[in-house]
Amino acid sequence: MTIRFLIYPVIASIIVNVEAHPRSALSRERPQGPSTPPHVAAQPIKASPRRFDIQGLRAICMVQVLLYHAWRIGSPIGVDAFIMISAYLMTSSFVRRSEAGRMPFFLERWANTFKRLLPPLVVTVFATVIASFIILPRSRWIEQAIQGFASVNYWQNWRLVSVAADYYANDSGLASPLQHLWSMSMQGQVFLLWPFLMTLCVLLARRKRHLIRPVVCATFTLLTVASLTWLLTAAPDDTSIYFDTRARIWEFSLGSAIAAAAPWLRHLRPWGRLMSWVGLVVLLIYSLVSIGTYPGPMAAVPMLAVSTILLFPSKSPRSAAAFLSTRPLPNLGDISYAVYLVHWPIFTLTLAALGQHRLTVVEGLLAIAVSIVVAIVLTHAVDDPARKGRWVNARTRNKAIVALASVLAGAVPLAATYWTLHVKAQDDLMNLTDLQNNVVSETHPGATIFDTNSESTYSASDSDATTDGNMQPVVFDEDPLPSPFALDKQWASYSNPCDADGQRLFNTDDGSCRTYAADDQHSEGHILIAGDSHAEQMILAQVSMFLDAAQWNATAVLQGGCSWGMPDSYEGTCQERNQNLLDYMDMHDFDAVMLVSTAASPDSPDESLVSGLEDLVTYLNERGIPVIGVRDNLRSEQNLFDCSDSNPTDGTYGGCLLERAAYFPDADPSDQLSSSLDFTQIDMTDQAFCFDQVRPTFIGNISVYLDDTHVTLDYAKTMAPAFSRKVGEILGA
Repeated sequence: MTIRFLIYPVIASIIVNVEAHPRSALSRERPQGPSTPPHVAAQPIKASPRRFDIQGLRAICMVQVLLYHAWRIGSPIGVDAFIMISAYLMTSSFVRRSEAGRMPFFLERWANTFKRLLPPLVVTVFATVIASFIILPRSRWIEQAIQGFASVNYWQNWRLVSVAADYYANDSGLASPLQHLWSMSMQGQVFLLWPFLMTLCVLLARRKRHLIRPVVCATFTLLTVASLTWLLTAAPDDTSIYFDTRARIWEFSLGSAIAAAAPWLRHLRPWGRLMSWVGLVVLLIYSLVSIGTYPGPMAAVPMLAVSTILLFPSKSPRSAAAFLSTRPLPNLGDISYAVYLVHWPIFTLTLAALGQHRLTVVEGLLAIAVSIVVAIVLTHAVDDPARKGRWVNARTRNKAIVALASVLAGAVPLAATYWTLHVKAQDDLMNLTDLQNNVVSETHPGATIFDTNSESTYSASDSDATTDGNMQPVVFDEDPLPSPFALDKQWASYSNPCDADGQRLFNTDDGSCRTYAADDQHSEGHILIAGDSHAEQMILAQVSMFLDAAQWNATAVLQGGCSWGMPDSYEGTCQERNQNLLDYMDMHDFDAVMLVSTAASPDSPDESLVSGLEDLVTYLNERGIPVIGVRDNLRSEQNLFDCSDSNPTDGTYGGCLLERAAYFPDADPSDQLSSSLDFTQIDMTDQAFCFDQVRPTFIGNISVYLDDTHVTLDYAKTMAPAFSRKVGEILGA
């Protein structure tokens, strides 16, 4: 973040100095041989006539984006096409300048580009963040501030890569009202990089006395091949790749290569009208039909289709170019940038306000209409003055001032907002000392209100109404826990790394293999805890009281999304991890194994055994190792923390009151194992989650759930006394 604040002023300073000193090295007229071919003197740059067909093409792409984002119609090729068009036009301009004997002058190009792009972007981001704070739950505010800052500094796509790659953050960023700005960030990065590449191409051509176009075409062709190769081989199953610049750079470079090769394709112009029509038809088919995986090689087809339209602008009234030049398509193309900026925030915030996951036809049409109206206002009020203003365009210095002022106007308030929320989160964390140390809190009793052995003033023993759903309300004066600004601190973990065998078999960089040592160095026993993030939240925090009291140690091997069963029931990394677990157990003596034994279904009473569990329990029992299973917690399609935060209560329980029967069957699927194997199930449903037939999301002044499927660390800590007693009874310790 800091680097960008340093770079922009430096760029502006250089631009100002270049203008102030016209005889400087950068602005000085080149000596003999500045142009291509070398013997031709520098020529005035011939202005390229405005292509109304390109504006019409932008309109088609804009409509495709709207259809896809509103109702998932077609393939997501609109953004790819925008990228192709931008690269084609940018490289065409660079090549014309170079052939006229002028260097690309990347400093001037930067100022001219970003003074046009940044003002509408910053206004949109700022308005979206403000609207998000009004409509979205507080748990989303910090992430929105981060993404807003990332968007105005052109690294939003890398922020989304980080969020998408982080299993424990996957609910915080991927449905963001600013998610769509990944493409603008990627284009901003290319707009910064491309002038450098073009300059290198020109310098190489002059040094070798080659024509410029072949060098440019060859360079960007190689870059296209390199990017496609990386896309197809590096991480084909990685969901974060969608936002990765490396996976998209081939679209820019392909457009650039075609732009450089355009004169060599003139012999195809007799066929140009037909080819452009074929290209337009292919583009329309892709816009309406879902074809292929994106980003991927199938995207090359619509990109080549776009190329035919760009390369063969026929003047014939029956050509595709003439059709695309027919109003209102060019008019829509003129506002396409603004439409792209505003439509996604309008769509997502509308859904959030309505509490829906999809727009109906009527809702979608209204959202599109609003997007177009807002885009028209944004274009005329912000975009046009930045592009056409007399003062702005008078000097390069003025363009740089507008660009830098836009960045600062967006980045500074967003950075300040993030810091304010961050400080608030740190203050909230400072108030959790007692709870984090397993001390019963009178202000935040959580699950201890169920526990007749608890020392809490609000223990269920004080009321005989705990099973009929009518417990007398208790008023809590303190703010509920956890804070919506500190949810990233709600994941359970052990601090000590595994031994050498664990470090060799498991990826310990992400904390997937950790140990818990009892206070006394002498250990009475050793437990292996393994599974996915549900095992992490349902076991780690709760079993620590038993470990301390009984002087047992624990090793936790956890991987998000990978439950523990026999390896042949899994694929990919989960299969590898589960096999490594068996190998690890052969190297060590464990007295017991703990895991989550069932898998609940979101918003459904369907519940099943974890895949491969029965075979795993049999395998472990044959080696004399007892297994303790823990029943899964509730899962939902909605964010249950947000539901609690939106429905606060100062009573014993509240938030979202979910019907028990709608989420869990009466019979525990693990009962079949307990009857024939050395397997004992711990089911905390009636001792920590349910009041009769109601499952609240808010109990004892603590939110029960962290997101849609995980229990908060704070609530798990309050379950520890009852849970640890059960473990002690099972193990006789």
